[in-house]
Amino acid sequence: MLHSREFSEIYESTPKVHHFDQSNADLQKNRTFFRVSIFIETLCYMSWCTLFNTHYALEFMEESMLYHGTIIGDLKVVKAISKSHTSEKIVAYFTEDRCYALICCRSKSENFVTMSLGKDGKQHYYERFPNQLETLYSGKRGYIYLLDDSEGLLNTQAHTWESEKDVPVQRCEVISDVYVEILKEEQNGNIIIHRYSEIDPAEQKMHANYIKAHIGDEGKEMEQFYLSHFSSLWD
Repeated sequence: MLHSREFSEIYESTPKVHHFDQSNADLQKNRTFFRVSIFIETLCYMSWCTLFNTHYALEFMEESMLYHGTIIGDLKVVKAISKSHTSEKIVAYFTEDRCYALICCRSKSENFVTMSLGKDGKQHYYERFPNQLETLYSGKRGYIYLLDDSEGLLNTQAHTWESEKDVPVQRCEVISDVYVEILKEEQNGNIIIHRYSEIDPAEQKMHANYIKAHIGDEGKEMEQFYLSHFSSLWD
């Protein structure tokens, strides 16, 4: 029979499993895992919110942005040098439509714009001579000057804004190849291009013959342009 002292010595020397301590360790692990999970979820949520807000901020900026397209670089102001289509005053032009601004990146000697806003709210470009779009824009460098708001400008029709004063530009987007950029807009569904071969030949002939009848109306530069691109299409 063991005395109490001997029992105590045996008890003290016997390896013990501390179930309570092990449970505490597991609990700590679970708490740590839970905290890490919450931290990761919070980060993911914050990242998603940032992306969401950034996306809609960019959308808002694009919707409120005004553009002026040209082949002239390094402008500090867009000068009021064009005749208004509505008031005939001399104005500076801007547009809400980036596709329209791209089409405006052209030479004055090739001032031939065959585009209009469709019922679907998109720009529709109609080729009136073969390979018109490529001929006018391929390899051409363009500049789109941007305004973040319309302060001081007047919305005269649809997407068009005008100012009777010179307008300081805020930013400039350089377009290395206007033709390539227009095709990107087409792929994105922002502009509809009607190629020459896709349009009714009778309609094309009507346009060509109209140009023939009015070939001198727009000055010598445009007369030469029409001769170069339309003379083979005339009756």
